[in-house]
Amino acid sequence: MSKGFKSNVIIMVLLILTIGVITLGIKNDKKARAKDIEDVKIYEAKNTASAKKPGESTNKKADKEKEDTLDVYGKLQSGKDIKILVVGDSIGKSIGKTKDDAAWDVKVKKLIEDKYKNKCTINNISEDSAIAYKGYSEIMKNDIKDFDLAIVCFGGSDQYVTTKDQFSGTYEAVIRQLKKKNAKGEIITVLENTMENKDFVDIIKDVSKNYNLDMMDGIAAYNDSPLSKKDMLADKLHPNDKGYEVYANAIYKIIEKNVDAKKTVNKELQNSKNTDADAFDNFNFVTKYDSNDGFDFKDDAVISTKDSSEINYKTSASKVGISYLDMQGGGNIKVYVNGRFVKTIDTSSDRDIKKAKLVADNLKGENTIKIRSNGKTVKVFGIMTN
Repeated sequence: MSKGFKSNVIIMVLLILTIGVITLGIKNDKKARAKDIEDVKIYEAKNTASAKKPGESTNKKADKEKEDTLDVYGKLQSGKDIKILVVGDSIGKSIGKTKDDAAWDVKVKKLIEDKYKNKCTINNISEDSAIAYKGYSEIMKNDIKDFDLAIVCFGGSDQYVTTKDQFSGTYEAVIRQLKKKNAKGEIITVLENTMENKDFVDIIKDVSKNYNLDMMDGIAAYNDSPLSKKDMLADKLHPNDKGYEVYANAIYKIIEKNVDAKKTVNKELQNSKNTDADAFDNFNFVTKYDSNDGFDFKDDAVISTKDSSEINYKTSASKVGISYLDMQGGGNIKVYVNGRFVKTIDTSSDRDIKKAKLVADNLKGENTIKIRSNGKTVKVFGIMTN
Protein backbone atom coordinates (compact mmCIF):
# COMPACT_ATOMS: atom_id res chain seq x y z
CA MET A 1 0.00 0.00 0.00
CA SER A 2 1.50 3.31 -1.01
CA LYS A 3 2.21 6.09 1.47
CA GLY A 4 -0.12 8.40 -0.50
CA PHE A 5 -3.03 6.02 -0.11
CA LYS A 6 -2.44 5.67 3.65
CA SER A 7 -2.35 9.44 3.99
CA ASN A 8 -5.67 9.80 2.19
CA VAL A 9 -7.28 7.18 4.46
CA ILE A 10 -6.04 8.95 7.58
CA ILE A 11 -7.31 12.30 6.32
CA MET A 12 -10.72 10.75 5.56
CA VAL A 13 -10.98 9.19 9.06
CA LEU A 14 -10.03 12.48 10.70
CA LEU A 15 -12.61 14.31 8.60
CA ILE A 16 -15.35 11.84 9.63
CA LEU A 17 -14.39 12.16 13.30
CA THR A 18 -14.42 15.96 13.05
CA ILE A 19 -17.91 15.97 11.48
CA GLY A 20 -19.14 13.58 14.17
CA VAL A 21 -17.77 15.76 16.97
CA ILE A 22 -19.36 18.87 15.45
CA THR A 23 -22.75 17.11 15.00
CA LEU A 24 -22.70 15.82 18.55
CA GLY A 25 -21.89 19.30 19.81
CA ILE A 26 -24.82 20.82 17.93
CA LYS A 27 -27.21 18.21 19.37
CA ASN A 28 -25.97 18.81 22.88
CA ASP A 29 -26.28 22.54 22.39
CA LYS A 30 -29.91 22.18 21.26
CA LYS A 31 -30.70 20.02 24.29
CA ALA A 32 -29.10 22.58 26.57
CA ARG A 33 -31.07 25.41 24.99
CA ALA A 34 -34.31 23.45 25.25
CA LYS A 35 -33.61 22.81 28.91
CA ASP A 36 -32.86 26.49 29.46
CA ILE A 37 -36.20 27.46 27.82
CA GLU A 38 -38.08 24.94 29.96
CA ASP A 39 -36.35 26.25 33.09
CA VAL A 40 -37.40 29.80 32.18
CA LYS A 41 -41.04 28.69 31.72
CA ILE A 42 -41.06 26.93 35.08
CA TYR A 43 -39.52 29.99 36.72
CA GLU A 44 -42.09 32.34 35.15
CA ALA A 45 -44.98 30.06 36.13
CA LYS A 46 -43.78 29.93 39.73
CA ASN A 47 -43.41 33.69 39.87
CA THR A 48 -46.85 34.25 38.30
CA ALA A 49 -48.44 31.89 40.81
CA SER A 50 -46.71 33.58 43.71
CA ALA A 51 -47.70 37.03 42.43
CA LYS A 52 -51.46 36.34 42.15
CA LYS A 53 -53.77 37.77 44.75
CA PRO A 54 -54.95 35.62 47.68
CA GLY A 55 -57.87 33.46 46.59
CA GLU A 56 -57.26 34.23 42.91
CA SER A 57 -57.15 31.26 40.55
CA THR A 58 -55.00 30.94 37.46
CA ASN A 59 -57.67 28.75 35.87
CA LYS A 60 -59.92 31.22 34.05
CA LYS A 61 -62.44 28.55 33.06
CA ALA A 62 -62.79 27.41 36.66
CA ASP A 63 -63.12 31.05 37.76
CA LYS A 64 -65.93 31.63 35.23
CA GLU A 65 -67.78 28.48 36.33
CA LYS A 66 -67.44 29.50 39.97
CA GLU A 67 -68.66 33.04 39.25
CA ASP A 68 -71.71 31.67 37.41
CA THR A 69 -72.78 29.84 40.57
CA LEU A 70 -72.48 32.89 42.84
CA ASP A 71 -75.61 34.78 43.85
CA VAL A 72 -75.68 38.54 44.33
CA TYR A 73 -74.28 38.39 47.87
CA GLY A 74 -71.50 35.99 46.91
CA LYS A 75 -70.54 38.26 44.03
CA LEU A 76 -70.44 41.33 46.24
CA GLN A 77 -68.32 39.49 48.82
CA SER A 78 -65.88 38.69 45.99
CA GLY A 79 -65.99 42.16 44.39
CA LYS A 80 -67.67 40.76 41.26
CA ASP A 81 -69.90 42.76 38.92
CA ILE A 82 -73.66 42.53 39.42
CA LYS A 83 -76.82 43.33 37.46
CA ILE A 84 -79.90 44.85 39.09
CA LEU A 85 -83.40 44.89 37.58
CA VAL A 86 -85.92 47.48 38.76
CA VAL A 87 -89.57 46.90 37.87
CA GLY A 88 -92.21 49.23 39.20
CA ASP A 89 -94.33 52.35 38.87
CA SER A 90 -93.52 56.07 39.02
CA ILE A 91 -91.60 55.66 42.29
CA GLY A 92 -89.61 52.84 40.70
CA LYS A 93 -88.85 55.35 37.96
CA SER A 94 -88.01 58.10 40.51
CA ILE A 95 -90.61 60.53 39.20
CA GLY A 96 -90.22 63.77 41.20
CA LYS A 97 -86.43 63.91 41.15
CA THR A 98 -84.80 67.11 39.89
CA LYS A 99 -81.67 65.53 38.36
CA ASP A 100 -80.61 62.15 37.04
CA ASP A 101 -78.18 61.29 39.83
CA ALA A 102 -80.93 61.92 42.43
CA ALA A 103 -82.83 58.78 41.31
CA TRP A 104 -82.83 56.20 44.09
CA ASP A 105 -81.56 53.38 41.84
CA VAL A 106 -78.61 55.54 40.73
CA LYS A 107 -77.82 56.23 44.38
CA VAL A 108 -78.01 52.52 45.25
CA LYS A 109 -75.63 51.78 42.37
CA LYS A 110 -73.11 54.32 43.67
CA LEU A 111 -73.33 53.05 47.26
CA ILE A 112 -72.69 49.48 46.08
CA GLU A 113 -69.79 50.36 43.80
CA ASP A 114 -68.14 52.56 46.44
CA LYS A 115 -68.33 49.82 49.07
CA TYR A 116 -67.60 46.67 47.06
CA LYS A 117 -65.36 48.10 44.30
CA ASN A 118 -67.33 46.35 41.58
CA LYS A 119 -69.43 47.39 38.60
CA CYS A 120 -73.18 47.55 39.13
CA THR A 121 -75.43 47.65 36.04
CA ILE A 122 -79.04 48.85 36.42
CA ASN A 123 -81.89 47.89 34.05
CA ASN A 124 -84.93 49.91 35.08
CA ILE A 125 -88.15 48.96 33.26
CA SER A 126 -90.47 50.91 35.56
CA GLU A 127 -93.20 53.02 33.99
CA ASP A 128 -94.98 56.14 35.19
CA SER A 129 -98.32 55.19 36.85
CA ALA A 130 -97.75 51.49 36.16
CA ILE A 131 -99.68 48.82 38.03
CA ALA A 132 -98.48 45.30 38.85
CA TYR A 133 -100.17 43.87 35.74
CA LYS A 134 -98.08 46.20 33.57
CA GLY A 135 -94.93 44.97 35.30
CA TYR A 136 -96.00 41.36 34.77
CA SER A 137 -96.63 41.97 31.07
CA GLU A 138 -93.21 43.61 30.60
CA ILE A 139 -91.49 40.70 32.34
CA MET A 140 -93.30 38.22 30.09
CA LYS A 141 -92.85 40.18 26.84
CA ASN A 142 -89.15 40.80 27.37
CA ASP A 143 -88.33 37.36 28.79
CA ILE A 144 -86.31 38.94 31.58
CA LYS A 145 -83.93 36.51 33.26
CA ASP A 146 -80.43 38.01 33.36
CA PHE A 147 -80.27 39.71 36.77
CA ASP A 148 -78.64 39.15 40.16
CA LEU A 149 -81.14 41.27 42.10
CA ALA A 150 -84.64 42.47 41.22
CA ILE A 151 -86.28 45.33 43.13
CA VAL A 152 -90.09 45.41 42.85
CA CYS A 153 -92.03 48.67 43.44
CA PHE A 154 -95.80 48.38 42.98
CA GLY A 155 -98.93 49.23 44.92
CA GLY A 156 -99.00 53.02 44.88
CA SER A 157 -100.96 53.16 41.61
CA ASP A 158 -102.73 49.80 42.03
CA GLN A 159 -104.55 50.86 45.19
CA TYR A 160 -106.54 53.44 43.21
CA VAL A 161 -107.33 51.60 39.96
CA THR A 162 -107.47 47.83 40.67
CA THR A 163 -109.40 45.61 43.02
CA LYS A 164 -107.76 43.94 46.01
CA ASP A 165 -108.17 40.49 44.40
CA GLN A 166 -106.66 41.61 41.09
CA PHE A 167 -103.68 43.16 42.85
CA SER A 168 -103.14 40.05 44.97
CA GLY A 169 -102.95 37.84 41.88
CA THR A 170 -100.91 40.13 39.64
CA TYR A 171 -98.46 41.24 42.35
CA GLU A 172 -97.69 37.64 43.28
CA ALA A 173 -97.45 36.79 39.57
CA VAL A 174 -94.66 39.38 39.23
CA ILE A 175 -92.72 37.71 42.07
CA ARG A 176 -93.31 34.18 40.77
CA GLN A 177 -92.34 34.99 37.19
CA LEU A 178 -89.12 36.65 38.34
CA LYS A 179 -88.29 33.54 40.38
CA LYS A 180 -89.21 31.17 37.56
CA LYS A 181 -87.09 33.03 35.02
CA ASN A 182 -84.04 33.32 37.29
CA ALA A 183 -84.01 31.00 40.31
CA LYS A 184 -80.72 32.36 41.67
CA GLY A 185 -81.82 35.99 41.42
CA GLU A 186 -82.60 37.77 44.68
CA ILE A 187 -85.77 39.88 45.01
CA ILE A 188 -86.34 42.84 47.32
CA THR A 189 -89.87 44.26 47.54
CA VAL A 190 -90.66 47.90 48.29
CA LEU A 191 -93.60 49.12 50.36
CA GLU A 192 -93.97 52.61 48.98
CA ASN A 193 -94.45 55.62 51.24
CA THR A 194 -97.62 56.46 49.28
CA MET A 195 -99.47 53.31 50.36
CA GLU A 196 -102.74 54.18 52.14
CA ASN A 197 -104.95 51.16 51.55
CA LYS A 198 -104.33 48.63 54.35
CA ASP A 199 -105.54 45.70 52.25
CA PHE A 200 -102.91 46.45 49.61
CA VAL A 201 -100.23 46.99 52.26
CA ASP A 202 -101.06 43.60 53.77
CA ILE A 203 -100.83 41.91 50.35
CA ILE A 204 -97.30 43.22 49.80
CA LYS A 205 -96.26 42.17 53.31
CA ASP A 206 -97.86 38.72 53.05
CA VAL A 207 -96.40 37.95 49.61
CA SER A 208 -92.95 39.10 50.74
CA LYS A 209 -93.17 36.89 53.82
CA ASN A 210 -94.43 33.90 51.81
CA TYR A 211 -91.35 34.02 49.54
CA ASN A 212 -88.91 34.93 52.33
CA LEU A 213 -88.12 38.26 50.67
CA ASP A 214 -86.68 41.32 52.37
CA MET A 215 -89.13 44.22 52.14
CA MET A 216 -87.98 47.83 52.23
CA ASP A 217 -90.67 49.58 54.27
CA GLY A 218 -90.90 53.07 52.79
CA ILE A 219 -93.64 54.08 55.21
CA ALA A 220 -91.44 53.24 58.21
CA ALA A 221 -88.37 54.80 56.56
CA TYR A 222 -90.27 58.09 56.12
CA ASN A 223 -91.60 57.96 59.68
CA ASP A 224 -88.10 57.30 61.08
CA SER A 225 -86.43 60.07 59.06
CA PRO A 226 -85.40 63.24 60.93
CA LEU A 227 -86.83 65.18 57.99
CA SER A 228 -90.50 66.10 57.86
CA LYS A 229 -92.63 64.33 55.26
CA LYS A 230 -93.19 67.68 53.56
CA ASP A 231 -89.42 68.06 53.12
CA MET A 232 -89.24 64.66 51.40
CA LEU A 233 -92.07 65.10 48.88
CA ALA A 234 -92.05 66.64 45.40
CA ASP A 235 -95.87 66.60 45.31
CA LYS A 236 -98.64 64.91 47.29
CA LEU A 237 -97.33 61.44 46.38
CA HIS A 238 -93.85 61.36 44.86
CA PRO A 239 -90.62 61.73 46.82
CA ASN A 240 -88.20 64.53 45.97
CA ASP A 241 -84.39 64.24 45.84
CA LYS A 242 -84.16 63.96 49.65
CA GLY A 243 -86.99 61.44 49.72
CA TYR A 244 -85.32 59.21 47.15
CA GLU A 245 -82.13 59.37 49.20
CA VAL A 246 -84.13 57.84 52.06
CA TYR A 247 -85.23 55.05 49.68
CA ALA A 248 -81.69 54.45 48.46
CA ASN A 249 -80.17 54.27 51.94
CA ALA A 250 -82.87 51.89 53.19
CA ILE A 251 -82.48 49.53 50.22
CA TYR A 252 -78.69 49.63 50.43
CA LYS A 253 -78.79 48.77 54.15
CA ILE A 254 -80.73 45.59 53.33
CA ILE A 255 -78.12 44.61 50.74
CA GLU A 256 -75.21 45.45 53.04
CA LYS A 257 -76.76 43.52 55.95
CA ASN A 258 -77.22 40.42 53.79
CA VAL A 259 -73.65 40.57 52.45
CA ASP A 260 -72.28 40.87 56.00
CA ALA A 261 -74.45 37.93 57.10
CA LYS A 262 -73.24 35.90 54.08
CA LYS A 263 -76.83 35.28 53.11
CA THR A 264 -77.48 32.89 50.22
CA VAL A 265 -80.45 33.20 47.89
CA ASN A 266 -83.05 30.47 48.25
CA LYS A 267 -83.48 29.03 44.75
CA GLU A 268 -86.63 27.07 45.58
CA LEU A 269 -90.00 28.43 44.48
CA GLN A 270 -92.49 28.39 47.33
CA ASN A 271 -96.11 27.40 46.83
CA SER A 272 -98.27 30.31 45.73
CA LYS A 273 -100.19 32.16 48.41
CA ASN A 274 -102.92 33.15 45.98
CA THR A 275 -103.88 30.13 43.86
CA ASP A 276 -104.83 32.53 41.06
CA ALA A 277 -101.18 33.58 40.65
CA ASP A 278 -100.34 30.37 38.77
CA ALA A 279 -102.93 31.23 36.12
CA PHE A 280 -100.48 33.86 34.84
CA ASP A 281 -97.88 31.28 33.75
CA ASN A 282 -98.99 31.37 30.12
CA PHE A 283 -98.76 34.65 28.24
CA ASN A 284 -99.81 35.64 24.73
CA PHE A 285 -99.48 39.10 23.23
CA VAL A 286 -101.98 39.36 20.37
CA THR A 287 -101.72 41.92 17.57
CA LYS A 288 -103.73 40.06 14.92
CA TYR A 289 -107.44 40.29 15.52
CA ASP A 290 -110.41 38.28 14.20
CA SER A 291 -112.03 41.44 12.91
CA ASN A 292 -111.18 45.14 12.67
CA ASP A 293 -113.63 47.85 11.73
CA GLY A 294 -112.24 51.39 11.75
CA PHE A 295 -108.81 50.98 13.39
CA ASP A 296 -105.75 51.77 11.28
CA PHE A 297 -102.45 49.93 11.68
CA LYS A 298 -99.56 52.27 12.39
CA ASP A 299 -96.10 51.19 13.52
CA ASP A 300 -96.59 48.84 16.47
CA ALA A 301 -100.24 49.69 17.23
CA VAL A 302 -103.76 50.22 15.89
CA ILE A 303 -105.23 53.72 16.07
CA SER A 304 -108.70 55.12 15.68
CA THR A 305 -109.94 58.71 15.67
CA LYS A 306 -113.50 57.74 14.76
CA ASP A 307 -116.52 56.88 16.86
CA SER A 308 -117.41 53.20 17.37
CA SER A 309 -114.34 51.69 15.70
CA GLU A 310 -114.12 48.07 16.81
CA ILE A 311 -111.62 45.25 17.29
CA ASN A 312 -112.89 41.73 17.99
CA TYR A 313 -110.85 38.78 19.23
CA LYS A 314 -111.99 35.28 20.18
CA THR A 315 -110.18 33.51 22.99
CA SER A 316 -110.53 30.64 25.43
CA ALA A 317 -108.24 32.34 27.97
CA SER A 318 -109.48 32.96 31.51
CA LYS A 319 -107.72 36.36 31.76
CA VAL A 320 -107.63 39.15 29.20
CA GLY A 321 -105.74 42.45 29.35
CA ILE A 322 -105.00 45.23 26.91
CA SER A 323 -101.94 47.36 26.27
CA TYR A 324 -102.75 50.94 25.31
CA LEU A 325 -101.49 54.54 25.40
CA ASP A 326 -102.60 57.36 27.68
CA MET A 327 -102.13 60.66 25.82
CA GLN A 328 -103.28 64.22 25.41
CA GLY A 329 -106.72 64.21 23.84
CA GLY A 330 -107.05 60.46 24.35
CA GLY A 331 -110.53 58.98 24.18
CA ASN A 332 -112.33 56.23 26.04
CA ILE A 333 -111.90 52.54 25.35
CA LYS A 334 -115.00 50.48 26.03
CA VAL A 335 -114.51 46.75 26.60
CA TYR A 336 -117.18 44.10 25.99
CA VAL A 337 -117.21 40.33 26.58
CA ASN A 338 -119.67 38.46 24.34
CA GLY A 339 -121.44 41.75 23.71
CA ARG A 340 -121.79 42.57 27.41
CA PHE A 341 -120.18 45.82 28.55
CA VAL A 342 -117.56 45.27 31.28
CA LYS A 343 -115.25 48.28 31.50
CA THR A 344 -114.41 51.80 30.32
CA ILE A 345 -110.79 52.97 30.19
CA ASP A 346 -110.12 56.70 29.98
CA THR A 347 -106.88 57.25 28.00
CA SER A 348 -106.72 61.05 28.40
CA SER A 349 -103.53 62.30 30.07
CA ASP A 350 -101.23 65.30 30.17
CA ARG A 351 -98.39 63.13 28.80
CA ASP A 352 -97.87 59.89 26.88
CA ILE A 353 -97.82 56.85 29.17
CA LYS A 354 -97.84 53.27 27.90
CA LYS A 355 -100.12 51.20 30.12
CA ALA A 356 -101.50 47.69 30.51
CA LYS A 357 -104.63 46.69 32.38
CA LEU A 358 -106.48 43.47 33.15
CA VAL A 359 -109.97 43.94 31.68
CA ALA A 360 -111.61 40.52 32.08
CA ASP A 361 -110.98 37.79 34.64
CA ASN A 362 -112.23 34.30 35.53
CA LEU A 363 -113.60 33.71 32.04
CA LYS A 364 -114.75 30.21 31.05
CA GLY A 365 -115.01 28.63 27.61
CA GLU A 366 -114.56 30.62 24.41
CA ASN A 367 -115.40 34.32 24.52
CA THR A 368 -115.31 37.27 22.15
CA ILE A 369 -113.50 40.38 23.40
CA LYS A 370 -114.58 43.65 21.79
CA ILE A 371 -112.66 46.93 22.06
CA ARG A 372 -114.61 50.00 20.92
CA SER A 373 -113.48 53.63 20.54
CA ASN A 374 -115.65 56.69 21.32
CA GLY A 375 -114.62 59.24 18.70
CA LYS A 376 -111.40 60.62 20.16
CA THR A 377 -107.95 59.20 19.46
CA VAL A 378 -107.43 55.69 20.86
CA LYS A 379 -104.17 53.76 20.49
CA VAL A 380 -104.01 50.04 21.29
CA PHE A 381 -100.77 48.03 21.22
CA GLY A 382 -102.30 44.61 21.72
CA ILE A 383 -104.46 42.19 23.67
CA MET A 384 -102.86 39.97 26.33
CA THR A 385 -104.18 36.57 27.36
CA ASN A 386 -103.04 33.73 29.58
